[in-house]
Amino acid sequence: MKGLYQRNTLELPPEYGEGMETLFSDLKRLETARDQSGVAEESGKRPLTYSLYEQLHAE
Repeated sequence: MKGLYQRNTLELPPEYGEGMETLFSDLKRLETARDQSGVAEESGKRPLTYSLYEQLHAE
């Protein structure tokens, strides 16, 4: 997300603060730990299901 703003030479919105950076770094750390433990059954991106799209759109 941050890379998109940097590529388009836009300033990050104030909502994208330390909390978002912490969230994404924690997610990356958890995924790395899962991959190293051998539990990872899937790799790469997963398609967004329509039901999940509807849930996100409703918010």
